[in-house]
Amino acid sequence: MLVSIRPVISVPGTNCPAETEMQDSPTKSDEFLSDAQLCELMHVVPRTTARWRVSGDGPPFVRAGASRVLYRRSDVDAWLAARTFPHRAAEMSQGVAA
Repeated sequence: MLVSIRPVISVPGTNCPAETEMQDSPTKSDEFLSDAQLCELMHVVPRTTARWRVSGDGPPFVRAGASRVLYRRSDVDAWLAARTFPHRAAEMSQGVAA
């Protein structure tokens, strides 16, 4: 597994980052989204994503602490792609309701 560390916030006037973020891969598709970022992306409230986590209907998530939930961007993209249909009949044939 490749691990890259990249600066997120730099201290002004120095080359030292104040905070770093670890990623499995340096690609944008493998970055992590916070619950708030997913809510903004999906135009839903935090209660909806919490319900998805309980029911298993949402994208896969990573528990990064007692109260911190993260989502891999690639998992979110795959979850959305699995729910993309050319027309309603295709959606109904797969049994996924909106």
